[in-house]
Amino acid sequence: MSAPGNTIAARAPRSHRFTGSRSPLINYLAEELSVRPGRLMRAIRLAMICAVGNGLMAAAHVDNILGAYLLWAVAAAPRAMMTPIEASRLIVIQGVMLALAVPLAGVLVEAPWMYVPLFAIFVSVHVYFVKRYNLSNAWLLIGVTVLDTFYGIVFDPRNFGWDAAATFGGGVLAFGTIMLFDSYLWPDPAEAQLLESISMNLERSRERLLLVRGGFFDRRLRPELPRAPAISDLPTHLTLLNRADREGASARRKAELLGVITANERLHLEVAKVLAIARARVSMQFRHLIQAETQEAIDAIAAAIGQMIEHVANGLIGPYDPAQAVLDRVTAALKALDERSLTIGFSRMGAADPAEVSNLSALFLSLQHLARLTERRAEYPTLALSEGAKLAAAQPVLDPELLRYCTKLAAAMTVMVIIALTTQRAELTAALWTVLIAGLPTYGATMRKMMLRFGGVVVGGAIALTTIIVVTPNFDTILTYMIVTFLVLVFLAWAAQSSSRIAYAGSQAGTTFVLVFVGLSPSEQIYEPLWRVWSVILGVIVTATVFLLMWPEYAGDTMLPRLKRLLGLNLRLIPVRAAPIDDAVIDEIENDSTNTLSELLGIADDARLEGPHCGFSADSLVNAAGSLRRIAYRLGMIAGGTTRVLPLSSETQAARDLVGAAFGRRLIAWQEYFAAGRPFNQQAAAAIFERNRADQLEENLRDLEQRISASSYAEVAAWPQEQRRTILAEVESWRRILVLAGELDQQFYEIPAGRPSAVRLSEGDAA
Repeated sequence: MSAPGNTIAARAPRSHRFTGSRSPLINYLAEELSVRPGRLMRAIRLAMICAVGNGLMAAAHVDNILGAYLLWAVAAAPRAMMTPIEASRLIVIQGVMLALAVPLAGVLVEAPWMYVPLFAIFVSVHVYFVKRYNLSNAWLLIGVTVLDTFYGIVFDPRNFGWDAAATFGGGVLAFGTIMLFDSYLWPDPAEAQLLESISMNLERSRERLLLVRGGFFDRRLRPELPRAPAISDLPTHLTLLNRADREGASARRKAELLGVITANERLHLEVAKVLAIARARVSMQFRHLIQAETQEAIDAIAAAIGQMIEHVANGLIGPYDPAQAVLDRVTAALKALDERSLTIGFSRMGAADPAEVSNLSALFLSLQHLARLTERRAEYPTLALSEGAKLAAAQPVLDPELLRYCTKLAAAMTVMVIIALTTQRAELTAALWTVLIAGLPTYGATMRKMMLRFGGVVVGGAIALTTIIVVTPNFDTILTYMIVTFLVLVFLAWAAQSSSRIAYAGSQAGTTFVLVFVGLSPSEQIYEPLWRVWSVILGVIVTATVFLLMWPEYAGDTMLPRLKRLLGLNLRLIPVRAAPIDDAVIDEIENDSTNTLSELLGIADDARLEGPHCGFSADSLVNAAGSLRRIAYRLGMIAGGTTRVLPLSSETQAARDLVGAAFGRRLIAWQEYFAAGRPFNQQAAAAIFERNRADQLEENLRDLEQRISASSYAEVAAWPQEQRRTILAEVESWRRILVLAGELDQQFYEIPAGRPSAVRLSEGDAA
């Protein structure tokens, strides 16, 4: 029998890469720009911040476009709410950097041979520190103001000091306005947005699953089946998670939020598979034979997803613990479906098409996976330190990957400075900003940003030029200027609230509009704004040439070191008698695991855009990340309880050690496999997969269980109740890890792109 994924697996990626749909473009845009809870108010909030800030700058005669640029770029960026302390730091550092830039720029006039190298050095050092210490986007944009000062001296050496003063004034008003809205006038915390978005995603997955309930069995309902987007809201959720972390979420809370993000994404992937299967070739005769059981299974799973939605909508208050009646219903429905398929025996029918049987097998497996994703109780770190502590992520002194990225950015900046100086146009300063901001570490992320930036520049430039031609000749008051700015930015802020597929285009359209339209007062000049639009496009072209053509770095290259690190962190949590781990170290390891998992999920999303170039299956990586997160939680529980139990007999302790050693060998085998790098050795992966299926982990665990439970748990009968519960919970955790380890082996085996499924089904399981 062919593996169940072979027939269906190749179908889902055929959907349009960006829209995930074969619908006309207008339908796609209508979906992206549709009304969602809170969207209008957030768009009004963002436009209000920019309109008020721009009006203050115009009233204060701050004759510099950088203030308006900073205002929109910082306010519209995915960021934590700005506190008074953060705003004060930004203003002080910007003032110091601009003060130092003025005399240094004067020196450069006398030594022009140092001009271009200084640009490259400043960019690489500034970006390294911003990324190394995980500073917000506002700190990166401060570098824009310094670049503008250095570039402006070439064209106006007598007045560049006044330009620097105007830049500083614009920064003070920009940061001050944002701080007032964030902290006092109109706060907008990230965690509430994240939970709201996840709740909507889960509800959408539940609705799509219920559509399959009818569409799979009724041809008339088949056209109503939606096509799940190929690119999900995962990057949006990870961005909001990062914002929540910056806004003070504890290590435990961050782990909780990452857990629900991962669960939501895995549900999204499984529902997408079910939607693909619903359109697959399966005879109506076969479909009707299992109709009642399948519909009951879908109803039960949908009810379980409904409980997840309620848990998320309530703010993740308390651990997720689905009602036993719901879990029993899911279990009973899947059991009935399995028994029905076994009774029918599709694969034994002489007229059965193997492809149809394979598609039915894929449906049953997807329903089982959905059930397992909904039945699992919440698994988060539970140690005392994790409840309220903010733990710093461990980072190397010098990050080779970050150094490589900064070097590429410096190379792109060098090329851009030479081109800008050759053209002798002051307006090309925007091209320097674009290079600083547009280049990203991976090929997929850079490619996505390039395309969206191009689209945003075209749309924003067209709107700004139209506004200059039609509107500005008819008014000359600041109030009217603020109203026009507000009305335009409301629309662009609405677009910036879309999914990651077009959100950056909306943000960039707003940036282009601000650069072209704003200033001390509304302007009727056309040629200068056109040069600014062209400068942004030129910056994108230079960045694309360096990052995508000359020095590409694919998601697979950035995925491997993080995956190896995550496996290493899990290995550190396996308890060893000779070196027990204290609670603080366990919390640090689990917090580091949370951060690494978040990075892996972001890389998986980049890989979806790269396609075959990434060299691995993004969906398999998402599923593996979910399994590793749950394994890390279980290992943390075991490691935390090791020091809390009384000594066991030598035989029982030896059996206990064998369990940890056997599982450790599994992780080490995969760690060495991924350490070999790409291209992946398929034979080696198959050997590890088969070896793990035949190893002694299950036998060792069974031996440990038997020794502890022997003679009615005689060995631990005299222990205090807390210690007895701890050792029994450890055994249960190992039993759970055994199941998760099997899933992880499957997911690791399928990580190489194009890998066929390694699932082996019995005849009854298949159909």
